[in-house]
Amino acid sequence: MHGNLSRKEEKRAAILKAAAIVLREFGPKRATLDDIARQAGLAKTSLYYYFKDKKDLVQAIIRDDLEYKLKLMADAVDAHQSTEAKLCALMEVRYFFVIDHMQRTGRIPAVGFEPLSAEFILEKEPLLYAIKDLVEEILGDGVQSGELRPIDDLDSTALIIFASM
Repeated sequence: MHGNLSRKEEKRAAILKAAAIVLREFGPKRATLDDIARQAGLAKTSLYYYFKDKKDLVQAIIRDDLEYKLKLMADAVDAHQSTEAKLCALMEVRYFFVIDHMQRTGRIPAVGFEPLSAEFILEKEPLLYAIKDLVEEILGDGVQSGELRPIDDLDSTALIIFASM
């Protein structure tokens, strides 16, 4: 075992990594469980021990990636004290995600999920709300500390700032 991961968790992570490679190469519609199993060095039947089907596997990849990104953003924000520094840190991390995505796929992130069906795009929704909530928390703390003047509609203001990122 590496660190505190069990063998099952390690194998699941290896499958997710292999699946991400295959999905980038073939796209979610053309990629098959056979392709993913071959990339992972496993029998196709082994995949079913970890995932119900290809949809479940793709959703897990998206969910894990989004949770990782949210943690990086929250950590970047937590490393700073002032409202301005927190917002700048959040935007900087978001910027690096956009650049990384463009370098890997050749597409801007808004287009990056285009080949996915609506059921997969819904996996992204909780992250979007979490980022908006993070912006709202930063703004609320800024108002409370006196760094920002009172904001009448914190929710809408956070949404506008997040949408501009």
